[in-house]
Amino acid sequence: MKRKTHGFRLLAAVLSLLVLVLSGCAQAAEIRFGTAAEGGAYYAYGTAAADIVNREVGMSWDVKKTAGAAANIRLLSEGYLQMAIAQSDVAADAWNGQGAFVDDARTGYSAVASLYTEYCHIVVRADSEIRTVEDLYGKVVSIGEVESGAELNAEQILQCCGLSKSLLDVRNYNYDQAAQALKSGEIDAFFCTVGLPMETVKKLAGELPLRLLSLTDKQMERLLETYGGYIRCTIPADTYSGQTEAVDTVGVRAVLLADNDLEEETVKKVLSVLMSKAEELKTASGTETALSLETCGEGIAIPYHPGAAAYYREKGITVEMEAAG
Repeated sequence: MKRKTHGFRLLAAVLSLLVLVLSGCAQAAEIRFGTAAEGGAYYAYGTAAADIVNREVGMSWDVKKTAGAAANIRLLSEGYLQMAIAQSDVAADAWNGQGAFVDDARTGYSAVASLYTEYCHIVVRADSEIRTVEDLYGKVVSIGEVESGAELNAEQILQCCGLSKSLLDVRNYNYDQAAQALKSGEIDAFFCTVGLPMETVKKLAGELPLRLLSLTDKQMERLLETYGGYIRCTIPADTYSGQTEAVDTVGVRAVLLADNDLEEETVKKVLSVLMSKAEELKTASGTETALSLETCGEGIAIPYHPGAAAYYREKGITVEMEAAG
């Protein structure tokens, strides 16, 4: 009888251990992935990437809609998200405790890859009297959701153009809300920072004649000198219906980030899949540039995740990992 009892106890212990092991595996295979609201490139890219990763390696990606870049950084640093997309400038500022994060440095995350360029858009109706950023004075303007990268970019652009939020009637709408508000006449303009073409703006331009505001050389120089992470870029003519002239603006890079506690092999596997399916991902998400070894480091100013570093090392590329952890 004692032998049987001992046998049952041994079996129970083995089964308990097996349950723990399987539970750990299941947890490792589930990734909460932060994007942004529907209508923007983050959500389109994130859902396309999730479909590909789920299909190729059976790794469950739970796509989370958030306010955007700054929210994703906060949620990564707090351990709620395991991977996310954010703007390169926001990620660097949060890591270093500078800019909007001077009193709230955020760490615990690291870089995986630079994805594509995001362009700062300032959208108004074509029949509007607004032709420059300075003309936004006193107008009703959506600057993006609270904790979004667009909100930070809008504030910095306004400051470098001699304005501030206090001189505008500000709204914090997501992109779809902003488009509908511009169409109805509730607002006069909206900011968004997105890859090209931006689906919400593209759809709106098919319903309503639009104008995109350009920045002057002086304004762009001031932005580049004052804030890190910006690059000069141009929204080509005919990107949107009725847009006959190129638009001079600034942009940042969208970067893929990972929680430092996410297993090295998991991050390496995700990056390998996204690289191998880069063209499919580009088409499915509608983003401008396919992920590649030539552009994967652009705009990244924070340490890389060990899993990403391992992948790049196999490709003959050495990346910075100091301070990750």
